[in-house]
Formats: sequence, C-alpha cells, structure tokens
Amino acid sequence: MDKIFECEVRQWKPDPSTGKGAPLWVVMPVDKAIQLADVTIRCMKCHGPIRLHRAGPLGVPRAHAEHLRRHPGCPLGDCFDGTFRTSPTPIGS
Repeated sequence: MDKIFECEVRQWKPDPSTGKGAPLWVVMPVDKAIQLADVTIRCMKCHGPIRLHRAGPLGVPRAHAEHLRRHPGCPLGDCFDGTFRTSPTPIGS
C-alpha cells in the first residue's frame, strides 16, 4: 500500500492589497502537520480529504496520510488506475 508522507496545509497570509487574510496552501511533511492545531489539510495531488497518522513505535510505520475515501484518480492512493483526476470531493482553496 502506498503511503503519503507530505500533505498540503492551508495557512492564512495577509494580502497586501486588502490587508485581509488570504489562503495559501503549503506543502509540509505529515509529521510536522500533525503538530499544528486546527488545520485544514488535503492531498497535494488530487486535493482530496486525507487523514493523518502518527508514526508508530520506533518510527515504524512512518507518520503518513491516507485518503478518507479511496480515489482511483490519485497517483498517491493505493488504488490508482493510471489516469489522474481531481478528487470528487476536493478541499477548497
């Protein structure tokens, strides 16, 4: 089974033109994303919802992510059918 070791985390950065917060998706390792409080995360390829898993005892298995629902259109999933497609339930911008 393929594992996802990086994900996208939504962070808010000030927009210089309006002064309001604008969403920015940042790629980071799963073990770092787990340490953040109250974050929105998504698969960095298909933008679908994922679940983060902590590392096991002695680091085996590594911290990783898995799709909440299997998606055959994502190359990072365990059921990729060879044709990339955005998730049917993408996490927005």
